[in-house]
Amino acid sequence: MRGLVLITAMACLGAGCAHDPMMTTIGWRTPYRLQPVPRSLFAGKTSYTHEVTLERNDKEISFVGQAQWREGTLTLAGLAPFGRLFMIEFDDNLNAELSEALPAVLKAGHLLGDFELIFWPAESLVRGGLDLEEGPGQRVVSRKGKAIATISYDAQTGEGLARAATLINHSRHYSVHVVPMASAPGDE
Repeated sequence: MRGLVLITAMACLGAGCAHDPMMTTIGWRTPYRLQPVPRSLFAGKTSYTHEVTLERNDKEISFVGQAQWREGTLTLAGLAPFGRLFMIEFDDNLNAELSEALPAVLKAGHLLGDFELIFWPAESLVRGGLDLEEGPGQRVVSRKGKAIATISYDAQTGEGLARAATLINHSRHYSVHVVPMASAPGDE
């Protein structure tokens, strides 16, 4: 089943995923200013695929997440066996669509902020007005003395987008576990 979802994810992103009538455009706020995508983040590749698990209040949802970089735009897509859960595009402007079938536990808008907290270099987050404490395998993110998130990194995985991480979002009371999946044919 993972292979089918991965193929669906790649086909969806490759085709640009035209607007789906079951999708709703959304807006949201983060407790900090989103920062531009660091060009070094993708390290020569154009896409990364992750298995993502979100937990909140004893509810859990797992899906395949794909991050793709094309012509200055970061696209994040969340896909499950029944179809696309969300599509977020960020090129210093923010566009997002959510599936009406999206479980209430998953807030796609928060995931872009979480993706940034996990993967953006420290200097980008500090420019956005955040305070960081970093140590081996861990990052604590706060703003004005209030903890936003704690991120733990798996030392056994790669660097950048190729590493596994767990984020505990203190302000929204949920956790996200991100594990990179093996590269699929066509990934660069």
